[in-house]
Amino acid sequence: MRIFMIPYLYERRLRAGMGGFQKVFELASQFQRKHRVTLFLPAYSRRSTDVDCAWIPTLDLPLLRLVSFNCLLIPWLLARALAGRPQVIYLRIFNSFTAPLLARLLGATFVIEFNGNPLQYYEAKKVWRGQWVRRLIAWNLQRADRIVALTQGLQSEINSDFGVDTSKVYVAPSGSNPLVFFPRRRSECRQELSVTQDAIVAVFTGTFFAYQGIDVLLEALTDPRLKNLQTWLLGEGIMRAEWEAQAASLGLKQVWFTGQVNYARVPLFMGAADFCLAPFAPNRGEVSPLKVMDYLFCGRPIVIAKIPAVENLLEEFSSILSFTPGDPRSLADTMSTMIQGRSDFARQAQADCELARRHYSWEKIAHRVEENCFR
Repeated sequence: MRIFMIPYLYERRLRAGMGGFQKVFELASQFQRKHRVTLFLPAYSRRSTDVDCAWIPTLDLPLLRLVSFNCLLIPWLLARALAGRPQVIYLRIFNSFTAPLLARLLGATFVIEFNGNPLQYYEAKKVWRGQWVRRLIAWNLQRADRIVALTQGLQSEINSDFGVDTSKVYVAPSGSNPLVFFPRRRSECRQELSVTQDAIVAVFTGTFFAYQGIDVLLEALTDPRLKNLQTWLLGEGIMRAEWEAQAASLGLKQVWFTGQVNYARVPLFMGAADFCLAPFAPNRGEVSPLKVMDYLFCGRPIVIAKIPAVENLLEEFSSILSFTPGDPRSLADTMSTMIQGRSDFARQAQADCELARRHYSWEKIAHRVEENCFR
């Protein structure tokens, strides 16, 4: 089977450091174990990969990114189709105005991955193009043969916000790569990172967008019970300068902004941690966060905001403690509980790691998508 994958990676803020970018390559790598896969990507996101890529020249300017990528996608995709017609076009993009037409022209099964609802962003910002985006997303979804939604909540929103029948929606959560993310000896990780063995360490990894809830985390870290907690914030993004200024104004001496860490080294930082953090803002929306699966695969306990999208994880994994989203006191209480019981939570996390690796590897996720959406 020949599969063409078109991800949403042409915007300036969506670059190689983001989890969504990595997920595209993880899925493509799994699909190509059985099929011929080609990724269509903007040329400025070029990277080394074992997946066949068509690097499309794209004008790196506002609005022109969208228009140039979609327009130039047509000749690039049709040229690749001459060497072998695709049976599947897998779209990980919301505002394409060409992919549905190309799928129809080539007679390919048209699959859309719905990994988040952008309407929440436009409505929150009161952006004028919100209604235009709604119509374009609905136009794409209505023409899809199958839709892959990351959560049950997103499956419901596909129907309520876009009027699409959920019978063609398959729910497949995010996964992780067990060859990259696996349990490591904490002592060895700390030795490599030059961290004292008796330190208490919490780690966050992710792109620095407002919905990550780092502002609430910083407020929580002013609690006297957490004065000895070292907090490492791995990543980059538009909120970094603001959060660094906030940390300085609060006098937080035990918070480190590491910047972007090489993907292969991220598990080393997780391995050095006593627990990991996912302090999502209340408006985070429906999400199946990659970072949570990576934390689980590394065998680390987690403190997480109790947003609706993660309630199934709280039921499934006992080493995850939740707090009220947006509430610094609740987060401080939960981190204090985690620190006091960290030995017990560490043992629970090892059992949760085995459970996660059995059900949530990218190999398993890709196989489920193939079985339910590519036939």
